[in-house]
Amino acid sequence: MILWDGACIVHEAFSLERIAQQMVENPMAKLIAHPESEAPILQMAHFVGSTSALLDFVEKDSANAFIIATEEGIIHQMRKRAPHKTIIPALTDDENCACS
Repeated sequence: MILWDGACIVHEAFSLERIAQQMVENPMAKLIAHPESEAPILQMAHFVGSTSALLDFVEKDSANAFIIATEEGIIHQMRKRAPHKTIIPALTDDENCACS
């Protein structure tokens, strides 16, 4: 049996530098991340949680803007559950979000 310390390609693609820049550009936004994100991103995050926990956090937290470090598919659900809040997909090393 060959063991491999696996990783999620979506969560591995986020750029620490680009997210840090997003945080500078959006100082009122909270960074929230899925626990499969890399350690430096988790350390910067205001909240780390499962997919459902991230959805609940955006809906219930008093902040009006969030930078989201998880799969693109959750963004639509967040916008449906909290249409009055600003949802910003975290950026990857290329010019796009971390679309799966």
